[in-house]
Formats: sequence, C-alpha cells, structure tokens
Amino acid sequence: LGADVYGEFTFFILSLKLIALLSTAGIDTYLLRYISDDPQEDKIKSLVGNGTISVIFNSVIICGIIYFLSINYYNTFFSEYWYIILLDTEEKQ
Repeated sequence: LGADVYGEFTFFILSLKLIALLSTAGIDTYLLRYISDDPQEDKIKSLVGNGTISVIFNSVIICGIIYFLSINYYNTFFSEYWYIILLDTEEKQ
C-alpha cells in the first residue's frame, strides 16, 4: 500500500514500544537488584508478585489514558481514509 501505510504501521509499533517501556517503569531493574541482594524463595515470590501487580496497574492506567486521548490525535495524524474505503469495497464484492 505504499510509504504512507508503512509510516502509520511504524508509528503504531513505536507507540506500542513506548507504552511497554513506560508501563514497566524500571520495575524489572528494581526486582533484579533486590532479588540479587537476598535470594530467599519467599522474598522472591513476594517481590515478583508485587512487581507484577505494579506493572499491570501501570499498564491499565497508561492504556486508559492513551485510549481517551486517541480520539483526538487519530484525526490529526491520519486524515487519509482511502485504503479503508478500498478494503470496505472489496468485502462487498
């Protein structure tokens, strides 16, 4: 479909990587540091559980913010709908 669609695809991949980076927010480094200091099995389970809950909470918050902001920025960035129209007409035939 050309450079325009490839640019949009690249933009969405970049935004997904940024969301993943922000949602972890250094929690993986934090876990690695504290687990290596005192590697007891019960402490490791507690830290991993707390880290998982923190990452899930961060992910939900960031995805909610992106979802509510996406209504405004989609029309700004992507104003050409010709390929969506082409896909729609192919389904009707």
